[in-house]
Formats: sequence, structure tokens, C-alpha cells
Amino acid sequence: MNKELGLVSIVRRKKPTYESGEAHKKFDNLINQNFTASGINQKWATDFTYLFLSGGDVRYNCTIIDLYTK
Repeated sequence: MNKELGLVSIVRRKKPTYESGEAHKKFDNLINQNFTASGINQKWATDFTYLFLSGGDVRYNCTIIDLYTK
């Protein structure tokens, strides 16, 4: 019946499991929400994004921006 109506189901992927272990080192917050910089290469921001592709492949995207030139 679903095929006749053109309906398809979407199956959610399981979230990756992580092993517990030693905690990572936490660094001090040196920027304290002050995202302005008076020159280049003083403050950078990063973002890591997981890209889930068809076939179960995963890619990782790392973006780095200089807060002075953003």
C-alpha cells in the first residue's frame, strides 16, 4: 500500500557510542565572550561538524576563522 501511495519511511541512524575514559583537559576561557580583535591572528574560532553521507560514511569538517577578519 505504501508503494502505491508513493510513501517512503525514513529510518534514523543510531547515534555513535563513545567509550568512557579519562576526562580531556579543560582549558581556561581566555576570550570571556569578547570576540573582537584589534589585529590579525590574535583570536581564532573553530567549529567541527559531522557530515553523515549515504551508505553510512561519515566525514568531518573543521572550520577555522580569524575573528579579526570575519
